[in-house]
Amino acid sequence: MKWVTRGSALLALLFAVIQLVRLVSDTRDRQRQIGELTRVQEIQAQAGDYPGAWASLDQALKIAESGGMLSKLTGRLSAEANTLRAAQEDLAMRWIENLSHGEGKTFSEVAEKLTPVMTRGAANATGSRKADLLAHLGWASYLESRDARPSPDAMSQYRAALASDPSNPYAHAFLGHFLEQQREPMDKVMAEFAAALAANRARPFVRRLQLAAIDNRQWDGHPTLVAVVNTCARRASR
Repeated sequence: MKWVTRGSALLALLFAVIQLVRLVSDTRDRQRQIGELTRVQEIQAQAGDYPGAWASLDQALKIAESGGMLSKLTGRLSAEANTLRAAQEDLAMRWIENLSHGEGKTFSEVAEKLTPVMTRGAANATGSRKADLLAHLGWASYLESRDARPSPDAMSQYRAALASDPSNPYAHAFLGHFLEQQREPMDKVMAEFAAALAANRARPFVRRLQLAAIDNRQWDGHPTLVAVVNTCARRASR
Protein backbone atom coordinates (compact mmCIF):
# COMPACT_ATOMS: atom_id res chain seq x y z
CA MET A 1 0.00 0.00 0.00
CA LYS A 2 2.88 2.35 0.76
CA TRP A 3 4.35 1.62 -2.65
CA VAL A 4 0.98 2.34 -4.29
CA THR A 5 0.59 5.58 -2.32
CA ARG A 6 4.09 6.73 -3.21
CA GLY A 7 3.54 5.78 -6.84
CA SER A 8 0.29 7.73 -6.98
CA ALA A 9 1.96 10.76 -5.39
CA LEU A 10 4.82 10.54 -7.88
CA LEU A 11 2.40 10.29 -10.82
CA ALA A 12 0.43 13.27 -9.50
CA LEU A 13 3.64 15.28 -9.17
CA LEU A 14 4.73 14.26 -12.66
CA PHE A 15 1.33 15.23 -14.07
CA ALA A 16 1.53 18.61 -12.32
CA VAL A 17 5.00 19.23 -13.73
CA ILE A 18 3.84 18.34 -17.24
CA GLN A 19 0.88 20.69 -16.90
CA LEU A 20 3.14 23.48 -15.66
CA VAL A 21 5.57 22.98 -18.55
CA ARG A 22 2.66 23.01 -20.99
CA LEU A 23 1.23 26.15 -19.40
CA VAL A 24 4.57 27.96 -19.62
CA SER A 25 5.05 26.80 -23.21
CA ASP A 26 1.55 27.90 -24.21
CA THR A 27 2.03 31.27 -22.51
CA ARG A 28 5.32 31.90 -24.30
CA ASP A 29 3.83 30.86 -27.64
CA ARG A 30 0.83 33.11 -27.07
CA GLN A 31 3.07 36.05 -26.14
CA ARG A 32 5.20 35.43 -29.23
CA GLN A 33 2.15 35.49 -31.50
CA ILE A 34 0.79 38.61 -29.84
CA GLY A 35 4.15 40.35 -30.07
CA GLU A 36 4.47 39.58 -33.76
CA LEU A 37 0.93 40.73 -34.54
CA THR A 38 1.41 43.92 -32.54
CA ARG A 39 4.59 44.80 -34.41
CA VAL A 40 2.90 44.07 -37.73
CA GLN A 41 -0.07 46.32 -36.93
CA GLU A 42 2.28 49.17 -35.97
CA ILE A 43 3.96 48.96 -39.37
CA GLN A 44 0.60 48.74 -41.12
CA ALA A 45 -0.78 51.74 -39.24
CA GLN A 46 2.31 53.82 -40.03
CA ALA A 47 1.81 52.98 -43.70
CA GLY A 48 -1.83 54.05 -43.53
CA ASP A 49 -3.14 50.51 -43.92
CA TYR A 50 -5.73 50.86 -41.18
CA PRO A 51 -7.91 47.89 -42.22
CA GLY A 52 -4.85 45.64 -42.15
CA ALA A 53 -3.67 47.04 -38.82
CA TRP A 54 -7.16 46.55 -37.38
CA ALA A 55 -7.23 42.91 -38.49
CA SER A 56 -3.81 42.22 -36.97
CA LEU A 57 -4.68 43.86 -33.67
CA ASP A 58 -8.05 42.13 -33.53
CA GLN A 59 -6.34 38.76 -33.97
CA ALA A 60 -3.83 39.60 -31.23
CA LEU A 61 -6.64 40.61 -28.89
CA LYS A 62 -8.54 37.38 -29.53
CA ILE A 63 -5.43 35.36 -28.66
CA ALA A 64 -4.90 37.39 -25.47
CA GLU A 65 -8.53 37.08 -24.37
CA SER A 66 -8.70 33.35 -25.03
CA GLY A 67 -5.60 32.40 -23.04
CA GLY A 68 -4.31 32.81 -19.53
CA MET A 69 -5.28 30.47 -16.74
CA LEU A 70 -5.38 33.20 -14.10
CA SER A 71 -7.74 35.40 -16.13
CA LYS A 72 -10.01 32.41 -16.70
CA LEU A 73 -10.11 31.63 -12.99
CA THR A 74 -10.73 35.22 -11.91
CA GLY A 75 -12.98 36.17 -14.82
CA ARG A 76 -10.90 39.30 -15.40
CA LEU A 77 -8.95 40.43 -18.43
CA SER A 78 -5.20 40.00 -18.28
CA ALA A 79 -2.92 43.03 -18.29
CA GLU A 80 -1.92 41.97 -21.80
CA ALA A 81 -5.52 42.04 -23.02
CA ASN A 82 -6.13 45.43 -21.40
CA THR A 83 -3.05 46.85 -23.13
CA LEU A 84 -4.25 45.53 -26.48
CA ARG A 85 -7.72 46.99 -25.90
CA ALA A 86 -6.15 50.40 -25.30
CA ALA A 87 -4.09 49.98 -28.49
CA GLN A 88 -7.27 49.10 -30.38
CA GLU A 89 -8.95 52.27 -29.09
CA ASP A 90 -5.92 54.33 -30.15
CA LEU A 91 -6.04 52.78 -33.61
CA ALA A 92 -9.78 53.48 -33.87
CA MET A 93 -9.19 57.16 -33.10
CA ARG A 94 -6.30 57.37 -35.54
CA TRP A 95 -8.32 55.68 -38.28
CA ILE A 96 -11.37 57.90 -37.80
CA GLU A 97 -9.12 60.99 -37.96
CA ASN A 98 -7.78 59.90 -41.35
CA LEU A 99 -10.91 58.33 -42.74
CA SER A 100 -11.68 59.26 -46.32
CA HIS A 101 -13.59 57.88 -49.25
CA GLY A 102 -11.62 55.54 -51.45
CA GLU A 103 -11.29 52.59 -49.05
CA GLY A 104 -14.15 50.80 -50.79
CA LYS A 105 -16.54 51.52 -47.94
CA THR A 106 -18.75 54.41 -46.87
CA PHE A 107 -17.94 56.47 -43.79
CA SER A 108 -20.76 54.72 -41.97
CA GLU A 109 -19.49 51.22 -42.72
CA VAL A 110 -16.12 51.99 -41.17
CA ALA A 111 -17.62 53.98 -38.30
CA GLU A 112 -19.82 51.01 -37.40
CA LYS A 113 -16.67 48.98 -36.79
CA LEU A 114 -14.85 51.65 -34.79
CA THR A 115 -17.65 53.15 -32.71
CA PRO A 116 -18.22 50.14 -30.38
CA VAL A 117 -14.52 50.03 -29.50
CA MET A 118 -14.36 53.76 -28.73
CA THR A 119 -17.63 53.55 -26.77
CA ARG A 120 -16.23 50.69 -24.69
CA GLY A 121 -13.10 52.70 -23.99
CA ALA A 122 -15.01 55.86 -23.05
CA ALA A 123 -17.18 53.89 -20.64
CA ASN A 124 -14.10 52.71 -18.73
CA ALA A 125 -11.93 55.83 -18.97
CA THR A 126 -11.71 59.13 -17.12
CA GLY A 127 -10.28 62.59 -17.69
CA SER A 128 -8.47 63.38 -20.93
CA ARG A 129 -8.60 59.77 -22.15
CA LYS A 130 -12.38 59.72 -21.84
CA ALA A 131 -12.57 63.11 -23.55
CA ASP A 132 -10.39 61.95 -26.45
CA LEU A 133 -12.67 58.98 -27.07
CA LEU A 134 -15.90 60.97 -26.71
CA ALA A 135 -14.62 63.63 -29.11
CA HIS A 136 -13.74 61.00 -31.70
CA LEU A 137 -17.16 59.42 -31.26
CA GLY A 138 -18.60 62.81 -32.12
CA TRP A 139 -16.40 62.98 -35.21
CA ALA A 140 -17.61 59.51 -36.22
CA SER A 141 -21.20 60.75 -35.87
CA TYR A 142 -20.40 63.72 -38.11
CA LEU A 143 -18.91 61.44 -40.77
CA GLU A 144 -21.95 59.17 -40.62
CA SER A 145 -24.17 62.20 -41.16
CA ARG A 146 -22.30 62.85 -44.42
CA ASP A 147 -23.71 59.55 -45.64
CA ALA A 148 -27.18 60.95 -44.84
CA ARG A 149 -27.44 58.34 -42.12
CA PRO A 150 -29.12 59.00 -38.74
CA SER A 151 -26.47 59.21 -36.03
CA PRO A 152 -25.99 60.60 -32.50
CA ASP A 153 -25.70 64.37 -32.21
CA ALA A 154 -22.03 65.27 -32.67
CA MET A 155 -22.36 68.54 -30.74
CA SER A 156 -23.57 66.78 -27.58
CA GLN A 157 -20.63 64.37 -27.77
CA TYR A 158 -18.16 67.25 -28.12
CA ARG A 159 -19.76 68.94 -25.11
CA ALA A 160 -19.54 65.73 -23.11
CA ALA A 161 -15.85 65.50 -24.00
CA LEU A 162 -15.24 69.06 -22.80
CA ALA A 163 -17.10 68.31 -19.58
CA SER A 164 -14.58 65.53 -18.94
CA ASP A 165 -11.58 67.62 -20.04
CA PRO A 166 -12.25 71.34 -20.65
CA SER A 167 -8.98 71.84 -22.54
CA ASN A 168 -9.25 68.76 -24.75
CA PRO A 169 -7.69 69.58 -28.15
CA TYR A 170 -9.78 67.12 -30.14
CA ALA A 171 -13.08 68.30 -28.71
CA HIS A 172 -12.22 71.96 -29.36
CA ALA A 173 -10.95 71.26 -32.89
CA PHE A 174 -13.96 69.13 -33.84
CA LEU A 175 -16.26 71.74 -32.31
CA GLY A 176 -14.53 74.47 -34.33
CA HIS A 177 -15.08 72.44 -37.48
CA PHE A 178 -18.73 71.88 -36.51
CA LEU A 179 -19.30 75.61 -35.95
CA GLU A 180 -17.80 76.40 -39.34
CA GLN A 181 -20.16 73.89 -40.94
CA GLN A 182 -23.01 75.72 -39.23
CA ARG A 183 -21.74 78.98 -40.78
CA GLU A 184 -21.01 80.55 -37.42
CA PRO A 185 -18.79 83.70 -37.39
CA MET A 186 -15.15 82.83 -38.06
CA ASP A 187 -14.03 84.56 -34.86
CA LYS A 188 -16.06 82.02 -32.93
CA VAL A 189 -14.70 79.18 -35.04
CA MET A 190 -11.07 80.30 -34.65
CA ALA A 191 -11.53 80.67 -30.89
CA GLU A 192 -12.17 76.93 -30.68
CA PHE A 193 -9.06 76.15 -32.70
CA ALA A 194 -7.03 78.53 -30.53
CA ALA A 195 -8.21 76.63 -27.45
CA ALA A 196 -7.28 73.34 -29.14
CA LEU A 197 -3.78 74.58 -29.95
CA ALA A 198 -3.32 75.93 -26.42
CA ALA A 199 -3.54 72.36 -25.11
CA ASN A 200 -0.20 71.74 -26.89
CA ARG A 201 -1.22 68.24 -27.91
CA ALA A 202 -2.17 66.81 -31.32
CA ARG A 203 -1.15 70.13 -32.90
CA PRO A 204 -0.55 68.80 -36.45
CA PHE A 205 -4.05 67.33 -36.56
CA VAL A 206 -5.60 70.50 -35.10
CA ARG A 207 -3.81 72.64 -37.71
CA ARG A 208 -4.98 70.31 -40.48
CA LEU A 209 -8.59 70.63 -39.38
CA GLN A 210 -8.22 74.37 -38.90
CA LEU A 211 -6.92 74.86 -42.44
CA ALA A 212 -9.77 72.70 -43.75
CA ALA A 213 -12.24 74.99 -41.96
CA ILE A 214 -10.58 78.04 -43.50
CA ASP A 215 -10.71 76.45 -46.93
CA ASN A 216 -14.37 75.56 -46.48
CA ARG A 217 -15.17 79.19 -45.73
CA GLN A 218 -13.36 80.28 -48.91
CA TRP A 219 -10.78 82.41 -47.12
CA ASP A 220 -11.53 86.08 -47.59
CA GLY A 221 -8.56 87.85 -46.00
CA HIS A 222 -9.92 87.90 -42.45
CA PRO A 223 -7.02 89.01 -40.15
CA THR A 224 -7.24 85.90 -37.97
CA LEU A 225 -7.17 83.67 -41.02
CA VAL A 226 -4.24 85.55 -42.49
CA ALA A 227 -2.29 84.95 -39.28
CA VAL A 228 -3.06 81.23 -39.33
CA VAL A 229 -2.04 80.81 -42.96
CA ASN A 230 1.17 82.78 -42.44
CA THR A 231 2.06 80.71 -39.38
CA CYS A 232 1.55 77.45 -41.26
CA ALA A 233 3.54 78.75 -44.24
CA ARG A 234 6.49 79.73 -42.01
CA ARG A 235 6.57 76.31 -40.37
CA ALA A 236 6.34 74.51 -43.69
CA SER A 237 9.37 76.44 -44.99
CA ARG A 238 11.63 75.46 -42.07
